[in-house]
Amino acid sequence: MPDPNENFVWANGSYLWFGICGLEGGIDGYCRKTTGLTRELWDEFFELPQFARRRELALECLATGHSWAFRRSMGQLGITNLLHGILAGSIAKLTDGLILSDDSAWEWEKMPYTTDEFLAEFFVPERTADPRHRGWAEECLKNIARELTG
Repeated sequence: MPDPNENFVWANGSYLWFGICGLEGGIDGYCRKTTGLTRELWDEFFELPQFARRRELALECLATGHSWAFRRSMGQLGITNLLHGILAGSIAKLTDGLILSDDSAWEWEKMPYTTDEFLAEFFVPERTADPRHRGWAEECLKNIARELTG
């Protein structure tokens, strides 16, 4: 049994694959060491009001020396997109971390999310400010039942 007091990390250069048995596609998860470039990027983010409000927590997260990234490509099934958010929210919850997406997977204007903020809005179209993200969530939700039942 793993020691719950140990850091949740895995080897650099390796990844975890998450998918749903019987369905195409999936999500790859990476554990990355925090670098000087990562810190420089966050210093730029802190100049934005939405990031400045999370500065203290973000610095605590950076101090751990690592972060996690979950990647899924465009055109994935709705259920895979749902899994993507569940993974991000779960890891953030387990590590008391923040959620950041800089690739338009979620609403940039609301980044970085705390876990509770993210899980309260993720895949809840009426809580989504951006019409494109709202439409995407609605479409994914519509497709999930069909994807799981064939």
